[in-house]
Amino acid sequence: MLAAAVACAMTTLPAFAAGKEPELVFRKVSRSVVRIFAGPGQGSGVVIGRNTVVTNFHVVEDALINGAELRIKYPRQEKFILAHVLAWDKDWDLCILEANGLELPAVEIAPAVPPPGSRVYAVGAPLEHELTITDGLASPLRRRDDAPWLQTSAPISPGSSGGGLFDAQGRLVGITTSILAEADAHNLNYAAPAVLIPLVESRFKKRVAAAVAAAEEEKRSQELEDARARAAEEEAVSRRLSAERATREAESYRLAEEQKRVERMRSELWSEQQRLAREQAQTVDAQRRTREEVESLRESRARLKAERAREAQQAPPVPQPPPPTKPAVPQTRWPLGVLATGVAVGLAGVCAGVLLGGLGLGTSTVMVLARTTVGLQRLEQLMFIAYVTGWVAVIAAPPLAVLVVGAGAGIAGVGAYFQWGVE
Repeated sequence: MLAAAVACAMTTLPAFAAGKEPELVFRKVSRSVVRIFAGPGQGSGVVIGRNTVVTNFHVVEDALINGAELRIKYPRQEKFILAHVLAWDKDWDLCILEANGLELPAVEIAPAVPPPGSRVYAVGAPLEHELTITDGLASPLRRRDDAPWLQTSAPISPGSSGGGLFDAQGRLVGITTSILAEADAHNLNYAAPAVLIPLVESRFKKRVAAAVAAAEEEKRSQELEDARARAAEEEAVSRRLSAERATREAESYRLAEEQKRVERMRSELWSEQQRLAREQAQTVDAQRRTREEVESLRESRARLKAERAREAQQAPPVPQPPPPTKPAVPQTRWPLGVLATGVAVGLAGVCAGVLLGGLGLGTSTVMVLARTTVGLQRLEQLMFIAYVTGWVAVIAAPPLAVLVVGAGAGIAGVGAYFQWGVE
């Protein structure tokens, strides 16, 4: 399609004289090139129809994102009119604006791209210089970022974005867009082909329809996901309610069993209370019978005592037997012998204790003196045994004497008792 358009343009004869061409092109298009104010940014635009202006998408992109106001300034006038975006194509960097009440003439859009080598004119507002015109030559179409671009040598600068690129007949052949900003690049400028402008709105509508369809599909998917989530949530709630119901039923069963157990315990307690009451009644009855028996025995004893008293009063006196007397103990001589024997034993115990103590004390003393004076080393063991024996005799003599004296005293006491204590 583009090749056929180029071939058609090559066969078209120029309509203007060569010397007057730039002036006539400018005179024809100058009232159709406007300035675009999009929030803090600005650029250029071209009137292409009633209330319709075309510019670059990057000129109004920030305003679209931030919701800033779009204004169109009339050429050579301080007159502004509000506009809004009608359609755009980010890939082609084109945007169609609509400004109701716009009173400016529209330019003609060329049916094809200009042939390479043909003269073109760029009209815009570079660096806020309104209605600046530059000229150059058209080069073949280039493809950058999967989009066609018209290369030209007509100089453009920042602010020229959205301006018009016109052929010698004043027809719009492109929208000036960008320059190649590289160190070794010289006057390499690009414009969006004007033949794409009529396709922007249809592509935008298709893209919007696709976006709407995608949004609807996403909405349906979201609704389906929401429905699934609600179903899952409802199922989870149902499961939770079922679990809670089962828990409540289990708790009710447990409480019922507990209540039955309590009832059984109450029944057993009541039975135990009844048994204790019966036992208490039996105990009270037994105590009552015991008291009655005791009272009956007391009454019986009293009657018996009274009857014995009456019988004693009525019966003759009974002679009392004489009191028993102790039999006379015959006097014998053996108690005196026992007494004498006890006294002798006691004296012998005293003498034995004194002699044993003196012997032990003397032996111990002699052995100690012999060891210290004579120094008999061979008799050390014997001396130690004699020493220990002496002290044992000394210690044991008093208790032995006391024991023997006690035995003698006991024997003497027995003899004395039988001698004088027995009648």
